[in-house]
Amino acid sequence: MLEMNALPEIERARLLQRLRDRKNHLEESLSSYDVVDKELVELPKTLKKDVMVPLGPLAFVPGTVRQTNEVMVLLGENQFVLRSCFQAREIIQRRRSKLNEELKQMEARIETHEAVSETVKEKSKAEEPIHIRESLEESAKTLSGAVEKEKFKPISKEEHMKIMSRLDNLEKLEALSEEGMKGRQKPTEQSSKDSEQQESNAPKKKMSLFKQRRMQQRQSQQKD
Repeated sequence: MLEMNALPEIERARLLQRLRDRKNHLEESLSSYDVVDKELVELPKTLKKDVMVPLGPLAFVPGTVRQTNEVMVLLGENQFVLRSCFQAREIIQRRRSKLNEELKQMEARIETHEAVSETVKEKSKAEEPIHIRESLEESAKTLSGAVEKEKFKPISKEEHMKIMSRLDNLEKLEALSEEGMKGRQKPTEQSSKDSEQQESNAPKKKMSLFKQRRMQQRQSQQKD
């Protein structure tokens, strides 16, 4: 059986209603047995008894019970057995005891399910989102305050001089590296021919875009 807190709210309500209906049915059955038990106590005290005999759900006719110590007891599946009033009362007592046990279990289940239902409702109320409501003027003020941009702080002269000196050093390093590359790129005619032949025989490798541009710059510098 599924746990009560795992069911949706509608299913919990339906389950509780079914349990309450079953409880009401048990209480009605017990009250009916009480009425029959009282009649079985009084019936054998007389030789005959005037009664209203039912002919249907709405029709009754007057009649007389002449054998007051004999009753037909329903055993189930439309099966009846002839018993005395004393024996019939014993059967009623056994049935009443079973109904009372079932009624106690039903009441306990209803109490448990009601407690779980209340706990789930309180938990759902606690987990409900909080809606923040404000007027148009308040929202406009909030947006205007959030949209303001921070102003950039100017740097000092010392920091500016440090940055410029760093750039100068980088330019000098770049110039020295270019001069070193020029000195290395003056091969003899024979070595240049051998290198060209080796390059022509070797499989061509793919070069990145950065290397291609650097090669173009070097070639233009050699022509100059």
